[in-house]
Amino acid sequence: MSYLEAATNAAIEVTAKLSEKYKIMNLSPERQFLGIKIHRDGTGVSLGPEGYITIILRRSGIEHTHGVSTPMDPNVKLDLAQDRGEKELKDITDYQAVVGSLMYTALATRPDISYAVAALSRYNLRPFTIHMTAAKRVLQYLKYTAGVQLHFNGNGIDNGIGNGISIDIGNSLAGYSDSDWANDSADRNPREATCFSLAMVEQSHGSLESKA
Repeated sequence: MSYLEAATNAAIEVTAKLSEKYKIMNLSPERQFLGIKIHRDGTGVSLGPEGYITIILRRSGIEHTHGVSTPMDPNVKLDLAQDRGEKELKDITDYQAVVGSLMYTALATRPDISYAVAALSRYNLRPFTIHMTAAKRVLQYLKYTAGVQLHFNGNGIDNGIGNGISIDIGNSLAGYSDSDWANDSADRNPREATCFSLAMVEQSHGSLESKA
């Protein structure tokens, strides 16, 4: 018995047990959950945060700003804010709210901003103006890429690799990693990122700073 079949049977059994004690209603498959749009088709399931992105843009007062094509500016050094005379934020709650919203977006559907969120989170307790500007840039990037969705392939087959030849990878496990090689101006510790997928479905991703 496949995992999908076993999970479906288990869900039916739990529903039947609950209905014996409680009055329940079996609704149609969900289309939205906690700001995340859920779309199903013949290729699998897609999760899109477009509605949530609109909310956090409006909450931050930049819903009418222009979008940008990258989440961070490589020429901006966040760790040198104090040395360059940047102004420290008196009220840090707005900054923390933006970073928290970005963190939820990254964990739910947009792993492409994980690095930016990890970098911004380091200054939650003492943010400067440059950090808020960088956080809002990530919001601008999300606006520019609002239509991007996280897609879970239901059959383990990728239909768009290389020249378009369909490749059945079965249950193959793939892992990817990268490092910025001691690019931190403050302590020269490298920041690394990893991503692992099983059968073309992402299982985990993360970004962390390694200690030298």
